[in-house]
Amino acid sequence: MMQWISSNETAGMLNKTFSEKTTHANENDIYTENYSFSVKLVYVLLDIMSVIPCFLSIQALQKAKKFPESAKFLVTALLCFDSSYILIASIRKFVLETFANTNLYTLSLCAGRLALLTAAIMAVERVFVFYKPYAYIRTCTRNFIRTVSVCAWLTELCIFYGLRYGYCYLRFQSKLVFEQAGLCNGIMTVYYVTFSVAVLVTFALCYWKILRIIQRKYRQSDERRLSFKSTFLVFRQFKSTTFVFTHSLFFFLFIFAYIFLLILARFNKLNVTELRLSVEGISICVCLLDPIVYVLWFKECRMGILDMFSFLGDGVRTKVAKMRLEIYDIEVFDRCKIDSEITNIEAKDGAI
Repeated sequence: MMQWISSNETAGMLNKTFSEKTTHANENDIYTENYSFSVKLVYVLLDIMSVIPCFLSIQALQKAKKFPESAKFLVTALLCFDSSYILIASIRKFVLETFANTNLYTLSLCAGRLALLTAAIMAVERVFVFYKPYAYIRTCTRNFIRTVSVCAWLTELCIFYGLRYGYCYLRFQSKLVFEQAGLCNGIMTVYYVTFSVAVLVTFALCYWKILRIIQRKYRQSDERRLSFKSTFLVFRQFKSTTFVFTHSLFFFLFIFAYIFLLILARFNKLNVTELRLSVEGISICVCLLDPIVYVLWFKECRMGILDMFSFLGDGVRTKVAKMRLEIYDIEVFDRCKIDSEITNIEAKDGAI
């Protein structure tokens, strides 16, 4: 009798082990995203098209002279994190080995979390600019902002990888946590939602405070009569309010979209493939719109990007020269034209 029970227990354990291996194999088949080559190629082309504006914006941003140094550092970091997520997601589609695919997926998620954290840091930095501008000038140097940002990023990396690998390994006591993305979906989904809500609340409070400061500043203006100065102040108020509203609207829409997808996946309304494709689609939109909201909104950066395409013709070069004159109040002369005019003057003097 005991032998029969022992045999049944052994058979049950073998069946359980076999079913677990089958489940893990099925998860691997899903998580490695083994699509057809044409589907992979289409997504790679979309990813490249979305990353190019980020690279152009970063280059234009580095050449900008009137853009604040601390804001330049944060915007550059944000665009780099956005681009990293897209590029890693593209590479992962061609990696079918489970260990490498899972860890590339984790790395892309980490880049996405760092991008959200950078947006929150930028919101806090902006509200400090509006609330205490003179204190901001004295204390918030480029090195200070860089130090605070790097510390925040390292803290986020420690929390993310501590949960993803440390906590999951202690919980399951298995090396499969490095190969199976599905093992830690529960705790990581809770972490993603909590992190996204915290960033959303921080962002909302900061930009609500900025809007209140803008309204109070222009409402308390002593300019009561219609004049050029009062009209200019009204225009600046409208431009600042529009920028803050547009920025906030895009951010809220994308955060809500991410949270909505995570909730659907949590309640099994989306499978893994649909979730990943949806998240990547939203990330492509973010990668396309972030350069517009953070960089191309400013005329100097638009001029820098146009200057990259000055080889297209004289019309583009003329437009760039006009924008440079409006921004810096400096007229740029053509060196060849000046040399030819000097030569003509010297020739006339010699003839006389």
